[in-house]
Amino acid sequence: MKSTTPENRSPQNGERVIALTYDDITHLMDKVYNEPTYTDDFTRDDFLGEYKAIYKDVLQGLQAFGTFASIGSSDFSMGPPWSNSRKVGVCFDSAKMATPQVLDLLKALLQRHEQSYVITIDGAHIEGQHAYICIQKDGPILGYADDPAWLKPFGF
Repeated sequence: MKSTTPENRSPQNGERVIALTYDDITHLMDKVYNEPTYTDDFTRDDFLGEYKAIYKDVLQGLQAFGTFASIGSSDFSMGPPWSNSRKVGVCFDSAKMATPQVLDLLKALLQRHEQSYVITIDGAHIEGQHAYICIQKDGPILGYADDPAWLKPFGF
């Protein structure tokens, strides 16, 4: 399968979600996304403010579906900023989060922000397998799971 990245994969025939190979999804999960360029008019502090705003939106949006904790028992957790990447990382820790409505909410949150961000979801904590979802501002929602049945509740 040709490598799929947020830059070169667009929906075809109305696709909303697309299942990828393990190699393709891990490429997306591991790479820097839309790295900011710092100038006199846009500083690291500006980027951190932008990142904190989208992080807060994602956190508040997900709290409508489940409980948050940085450590311990919860339905989801979120990681710290990814250095100079416009990427927000989320871990789903409970099957309660496995609904297409969660993905639709996250997609809508991304579309409200001017800059292009990506939200990456690691679902490995639910089933103990490789399970990942990548939500882009534009384009389809991309996913992979060792057991494709894991993706079905999300609409794959």
